[in-house]
Amino acid sequence: LAGVTPEAIADDYVAAAIRFNSALGVAPGLTAETAHSAEVMEERIASRRPVLLAWLESLDVEAYLRESGLSTGEIESLGRLLR
Repeated sequence: LAGVTPEAIADDYVAAAIRFNSALGVAPGLTAETAHSAEVMEERIASRRPVLLAWLESLDVEAYLRESGLSTGEIESLGRLLR
């Protein structure tokens, strides 16, 4: 994922968490759980983002994704989405 910063990956994680939260209790079959308040989401993100950034700084993301079974094409596509 050359050119993709840890911050971009963390930002994508935050956006995905917010989208998932907004679908709780709305999207059929997702889960019976209801969405958390904005305050709860802010607290969760504030506590998790620094840990995620520290992990990403110490991680070879491309190697991790390869070991997880992603192909070169999938990794390149992911990189384009995050840039």
